[in-house]
Amino acid sequence: ISLGGADAHIELKTGDEDKLKDEIIRLVEVYGFDGLDIDLEQAAIGAANNKT
Repeated sequence: ISLGGADAHIELKTGDEDKLKDEIIRLVEVYGFDGLDIDLEQAAIGAANNKT
């Protein structure tokens, strides 16, 4: 699975972390993906409240 890229905008609101995690796990299990690529580039990341 690949998320992000040069023109992508990703916004994860507080409290949605578990939903994202659960959905990624579901997709990996259902479709047999072997990994996750999160490609965050300059424009995809806001300056405030970033979590690492």
